[in-house]
Amino acid sequence: MPAISRADIAAVAAGFAPVIRELVARVDAVERRPLQEGPAGPKGEPGPVGPSGPAGDVPDVETVVALLVKPLKVFIAEEIGRAMAAIPKPIDGKDGAPGKDGVGFDGMLEEIEDDGRYVVRKYFLGDTLVKQFRHRTVTPIFRGVWDATTEYKQGDCVRYAGGTSIALRDTLGEKPTDGGKAWRLAAKPGMNGTNGTNGKDGKPGERGPQGPQGISYWQHDPQRVGGGG
Repeated sequence: MPAISRADIAAVAAGFAPVIRELVARVDAVERRPLQEGPAGPKGEPGPVGPSGPAGDVPDVETVVALLVKPLKVFIAEEIGRAMAAIPKPIDGKDGAPGKDGVGFDGMLEEIEDDGRYVVRKYFLGDTLVKQFRHRTVTPIFRGVWDATTEYKQGDCVRYAGGTSIALRDTLGEKPTDGGKAWRLAAKPGMNGTNGTNGKDGKPGERGPQGPQGISYWQHDPQRVGGGG
């Protein structure tokens, strides 16, 4: 095989030069052309499950609480600070008018009225009555048999139809029937007991004193004696 000279190589290169320039031009045109997204291909099969990673550090409850509470405390403190700063500074008001002189006392007397329905407290300064207050209680007080003309106070108890009822409010003329709004049955009437057995005859009593002398029939109507007349 004859040796290839530099002139031969140069001649070959010169012959391929136009082809190479055209090929470079085409490649450059292709690279400059904007890429167009083609249609999606078919879905591939799921890959194998990867190995489990190392176990992470689990924070304790105190750490979690500290992480949450600390920023919350800061936020609350800042909000309170802003709210306090927004409050207008107080301004001293004008002095009020002088008040009336008070009345003191050095003695007190407590009295009970109406069988305990009222408590009266009286306040004295020396022998002078300064003030008194009358308080009504709701203590249960028995008032006997119910009377339609009597005004009863709350807490009064009465006998009615064999039972005992207590007034739930002040009332006048309302019968204390069970289920009413003014009265509540406190004690139901008891059932009748069975008849007891007859007792034994008692001992004869002592003989009484002799009675006064009687008047005979003849002395009483002498005209009928012997047909006199």
